[in-house]
Amino acid sequence: KLCFAVARDGTRVLLEQTLAEVEAELDPTRYFRLNRQVIAAAPAVQRFSSLGKGRLAVQLAPALDGEVQVPQERAAAFKAWRAR
Repeated sequence: KLCFAVARDGTRVLLEQTLAEVEAELDPTRYFRLNRQVIAAAPAVQRFSSLGKGRLAVQLAPALDGEVQVPQERAAAFKAWRAR
């Protein structure tokens, strides 16, 4: 499977690492794994809202294709990360 980094200007760069490998190298105070497909930098998170059943919808800038969701299992950790 392919793994891309998306720059602030929307440019996509193909990475040779898996998302798990990328996550292991990032500063957890600046980056958060939203779900199985997306790691977001703190400045990229514009807003988030509840989807019900504990899930969250996250709006990123630049926007990604489709809605980015945080599953119930990660929602509390995400909110704590955003509160820092």
